[in-house]
Amino acid sequence: MRSVGTRMVLAATLLLVMTNGCAAGATSAPTAPSPTTARPATAGSTPIPAATPSPVVADLSLSASKILTNGSTGAPSATLKVTVHNQGSSTPALTVTFKHLPMGIAPIGDGWGSCDQTDDGTIRTIACPATPVTAGGTATFTYTFRVTFLDLGGEDIGTVSVAALDAQERDAADNTAKLAICTNGCTF
Repeated sequence: MRSVGTRMVLAATLLLVMTNGCAAGATSAPTAPSPTTARPATAGSTPIPAATPSPVVADLSLSASKILTNGSTGAPSATLKVTVHNQGSSTPALTVTFKHLPMGIAPIGDGWGSCDQTDDGTIRTIACPATPVTAGGTATFTYTFRVTFLDLGGEDIGTVSVAALDAQERDAADNTAKLAICTNGCTF
């Protein structure tokens, strides 16, 4: 046996259906509230909150080549290729950050003007905006440096990382790579 309250709700629902166009002669179907619009409360009911949109999700990963010098003497230039993969569902704005770079490695050439650089006299940090990588896409960015100390060769001279600026990162564990430099051929 249904309670009086349940019967009233059923009667109100039937009346609502009939007034929304399901009665005889109706020309359109009733409309439901938008999924992002809250439904108002009626007497004795609890309002139903609006659905929240799904967050923008990025799933970035990064790999980096060794910093390879051109073999010249003095202060050779060196290039680094950073490859970013985006397996997420969005195309977020990106920043590429170099951390713990020795002062003997300095950025040169075009493309560094929009980067923020800080140093403490012994190590340098550089953060640069990068072209967004589309969902499911891959892009490789090339950076050029001047190497002023040739004894910097080694495997652990800093890190490079990528971050999404306007999206939630699904798994940031693979967003950073260690940097290595080869000045006279790689032996590691």
